[in-house]
Amino acid sequence: MYRLIRLLTRVSLGGALVAGSLLTGSTAHADTAPRVRVVLESFTAWALEESGHDEIYVTAQRGSKAQKLFPQSDSYLSVARYDCVSINGAPCPVGSRLRSFSAVNTPSYPADGQLLSVVLWDDDLAGDDALVSVPLWPHPISENEYHRERAFINGYHYELNFRLEPAWA
Repeated sequence: MYRLIRLLTRVSLGGALVAGSLLTGSTAHADTAPRVRVVLESFTAWALEESGHDEIYVTAQRGSKAQKLFPQSDSYLSVARYDCVSINGAPCPVGSRLRSFSAVNTPSYPADGQLLSVVLWDDDLAGDDALVSVPLWPHPISENEYHRERAFINGYHYELNFRLEPAWA
């Protein structure tokens, strides 16, 4: 009797493991998207590159092509120290000054492992400065990937938050 119960337990567990791994494997594979969409959530100016204000814009760059994510209609947005630019209600850190926006470009790119950079820029007459640059090598995903990058360089301090979403078109 003991041997029969042990044998049935092994068969049941083995069958459950095989069925579980088959279901999990096929579901995860079927849900991965061939593209990723870049969605800007927020950025915060903790310490500025210039005195008084910085003129900020955000791009996604792949190869020699750059697409502006924000702002959509203007060349740049003027930000002061402690400004947090929140897109579509994204949270801002305690101690920051909330500035809410809803219009933002959300381009999609092939998830083929080629370099894609999300860059926060300061618009300058002498040449634009990349304040935060996040290199990515996108691969097929089935869930959102969240990215937070902080830059502390030459006295300025910025935080950039965005996500990659699975995209099918």
